[in-house]
Amino acid sequence: MGSAVSMGSPRTTRFAAVVVFAALGALAAAPASAKEWPEAQPSPKVKGEAHQWKTAEGRSYGWYVPKDYDAKQGGNLVFMLHGNNMSRYWGLLNVQLGTFRPNDILISPDGTAANGNGGFNWNGNTNELDELDALQKELEETFNIRGTYLYGHSQGAFFAHFWAGYKPDRIQGLVAHAGHVWKGTKVAKNRHHQAIALMHGTTDQSGAPYVTSVETAGIYRDKKFPKLHFRTIQDWPHMPNAYVADQELTWCEGMASDDPKIVGAAFERLREVRDQNGWGRDHTALYDVAQRVMTMEGVPVKSKGAAKKVVASVEKLAAKHVTEIEKALKKGSKGTDVDDTAWLTHLTMFIRDFRGVPAADALRKTWQSKIDKHDKAAVKAQKEFYQHRARDAGKAFKAAAGALDKAWLNFWPVDINVVSSMEAWIKDAKGNKLSPKSVEKWQTRYAAYLKGKEAGKKAYAKISKASY
Repeated sequence: MGSAVSMGSPRTTRFAAVVVFAALGALAAAPASAKEWPEAQPSPKVKGEAHQWKTAEGRSYGWYVPKDYDAKQGGNLVFMLHGNNMSRYWGLLNVQLGTFRPNDILISPDGTAANGNGGFNWNGNTNELDELDALQKELEETFNIRGTYLYGHSQGAFFAHFWAGYKPDRIQGLVAHAGHVWKGTKVAKNRHHQAIALMHGTTDQSGAPYVTSVETAGIYRDKKFPKLHFRTIQDWPHMPNAYVADQELTWCEGMASDDPKIVGAAFERLREVRDQNGWGRDHTALYDVAQRVMTMEGVPVKSKGAAKKVVASVEKLAAKHVTEIEKALKKGSKGTDVDDTAWLTHLTMFIRDFRGVPAADALRKTWQSKIDKHDKAAVKAQKEFYQHRARDAGKAFKAAAGALDKAWLNFWPVDINVVSSMEAWIKDAKGNKLSPKSVEKWQTRYAAYLKGKEAGKKAYAKISKASY
């Protein structure tokens, strides 16, 4: 339940081939309103209402065409891919139609493997991709499609990565919420044109916790993907979040499109975002698209002027964060250990969320050797923790407790799933063969971290709420 996150790229493969557990809070069965969706073949003339239809192979899918869809202007095609044991109803019922991506055509298909109870899963094989590709081609013949984007949640996020790797020329970008990559997913240079946005909540307790997206980001960075963005949703569980997903899809459009009008519109949409429920605007998503607007010919002059101001404002904002972090460091352990002051959480949140902004990258560079050391220690601790967790709580506890001492710049030692196991074992410390000294030390360190975490979150939020 912490805020610290790995700024490097820990490389465990623990999640690489798993199937994610059912998404908490997602809609598995079809409520009455969904069952009443009329059946109709997608058409530019049928707008502003959810419908359902079937592919040539008989796969059901929900679809929605914006009320203001204009065939001359066209729109994006967004495939919404549900999580484990969900169905076609998930996509359109977890967003506000007409508000979520208001100019896009939304398609939410059933997965390819029925579970026998009304839900479906994705198998990660090319047969199902060929079927979906055929549906995509059919829709391209029906509508004026500017670009195709994938939005997957949980197991759907795994499948989005897989699909984008199988048909790279047909996919312009993807948003993967709470997922990793399956073994066999193609992560190659022929995908470098794609805009890839990852999003994940820090309190995700599913089979795909926050660290999965940290690892996924590392995989794409290692392959030098030029258009990669990672959005952390602070204190958010394993649930869909349409508010954030909308921003990340907008970032994808703004980074992938070559049409100056579309890029300009994406910039303006991101610029309009304001704080909601503490999630706030995505400063670096706006910053990235603003930089494109500044250098792209044909973007409206008004947007170019606004983009220049945004870039300067975000860079100034980042500099304020650095100043505050340096002040907090003087009050704390000066970066040598976990303590109860604001610097650690503020530092890690800032470097994580402002990646690509000069002040953040410069600060990261000064910490990089220590970050790498902590990431290495975290990977070692993870292996030991998961190796012993089921049979030897004492050894698993020791591994995680040591990581809080040696890898506190990495998110893993304070991941909510790890902490939950630690706290459960402590309830029967004697039976689990935990030494009183190690228990006391871990509890003291973790309590200090939690206190510092709250202080760091407040300091971070206070500065990040700046408007421009």
